[in-house]
Amino acid sequence: MSNRRFVDLVACSIGLAVLALAAYRRSLPLTVAASLLLSPIVWLHYFVLLIIPLALRWPRFASAWAIPLLFWFCVGVGAQERDIVLGLLIFTTVVAASEFGELPTLILVQQRLADWRAWHRARTTTS
Repeated sequence: MSNRRFVDLVACSIGLAVLALAAYRRSLPLTVAASLLLSPIVWLHYFVLLIIPLALRWPRFASAWAIPLLFWFCVGVGAQERDIVLGLLIFTTVVAASEFGELPTLILVQQRLADWRAWHRARTTTS
């Protein structure tokens, strides 16, 4: 299998996983992300669609509105691997910010969940 086919397979798998998660959570940011990931050709101006979930999450101007401005550093035509990775990082950040609101809050929730799991395991093993 060539490298190109492998990358296509991985990208399609990730897109389908995001689409399944979007359907499960009924999430607009994840639906937009899945549509961009599953599109065979994505031009740089397609990422304007990411503004919609941001606008629904923060109707007034917030710091998260500045994240898509980083797409100015991505080259549209003749992009190198560095530009593609930068675009994917910005894309992921916008989707995560739109989906979860405040990212530090998400990290705090994950820490509390891990603490609860540890407490629950300790409680069930002693009983």
